[in-house]
Amino acid sequence: YDEFFASDALKSLFKGLIVDKLAISQIMVLLQDEARTTGEIADSLGMSASDVAKHLNSSSRQKLVRFDAKQKRYALA
Repeated sequence: YDEFFASDALKSLFKGLIVDKLAISQIMVLLQDEARTTGEIADSLGMSASDVAKHLNSSSRQKLVRFDAKQKRYALA
């Protein structure tokens, strides 16, 4: 029991299922107010720009967000 809950496999599963979904949810809430750049989202959430970009790419593939090329900002799809 203790071995399982201290394992890298569980940490990876937890990150994939919980932490990443929470970050995407926080990004979606921010984008409800206005379109934002990756840097603005990162600053607002205290995340690295590369982590935000990873979540935005994933969300874009799922058609949750879209990139506005004219404004160079992400918005809800």
